[in-house]
Amino acid sequence: MRWQNSPRLSAIWLAAAGDTGAERPDLLIDHGRAAVELGDLDGARADIAKAVALNPESGDGWLLTATIERSAGNLPAAEAAILKAGQLLPGDIDVALEAGNIAFAQGKLKLARAAWDAIVKVAPSDPAGIEAARLLKEHPDTAG
Repeated sequence: MRWQNSPRLSAIWLAAAGDTGAERPDLLIDHGRAAVELGDLDGARADIAKAVALNPESGDGWLLTATIERSAGNLPAAEAAILKAGQLLPGDIDVALEAGNIAFAQGKLKLARAAWDAIVKVAPSDPAGIEAARLLKEHPDTAG
């Protein structure tokens, strides 16, 4: 995933710099990713909401919003956010992976499988492709 480029280091860097990124969407997104990594969904949600408010065209912000909302069990908000992310980042495999994850959480197994299959076909060695392959193996019930 795009945000696996070291959220913990981002959090350490932000703390060392004394910068919460309060007015910089890119830093707020990094801070939100770090909060997700550390299990702080409320903190992540606040950071990402502010980042998206400052830059509503941030596909990464909408993608992370979708992930946070799915993780929190708010599937309608997750679905709305992933649709927006898909508009801003067409063809992005991380968006496709999250869309599959949301579909799975909603019980839309065929849709989840279609998303995950497509990722594996397009990018089998990408971290998203590897995760999609793992999910397909872990959830054989998506086959039908």
